[in-house]
Amino acid sequence: MKHLEYIARVVLTQGKKTLLCRGKKFNWYYFPGGHIEFGESSVEAIRREMREETGIAISNIKYVGMVENIFSEQGKKHHEINLVFAAQCRNKNIISKEAHLEFSWVENKDLARTAILPKRMKQSVIKWMRDKKIFWDTNV
Repeated sequence: MKHLEYIARVVLTQGKKTLLCRGKKFNWYYFPGGHIEFGESSVEAIRREMREETGIAISNIKYVGMVENIFSEQGKKHHEINLVFAAQCRNKNIISKEAHLEFSWVENKDLARTAILPKRMKQSVIKWMRDKKIFWDTNV
């Protein structure tokens, strides 16, 4: 069945570092977050995902952009809409509550050379960190 995936992502920064997530069986990162459930707002989704995955609460959530992405993974085509938010948290020591995930604080100066997917989101977020302009990007 073909369908769009709606995903809420968060850019959490502390000082000069940004939080990234990685599935332990993969060698690339992504911005934390997850699928928006039916009847749930994107902000509710990002709060829920962060609680489920790390146990932390986030605050000062603001919309920063959207990235549309079409890709194939294990022979299956995906079409996702990523709503990207910036937020804050008090915790510096982020520990995954899910065995298949790990979280890392990465120096902002290293983001460009870090393997982060989707690539267009990485590029858009890095640009947003400099100019603070809301972004929209697509590979469609």
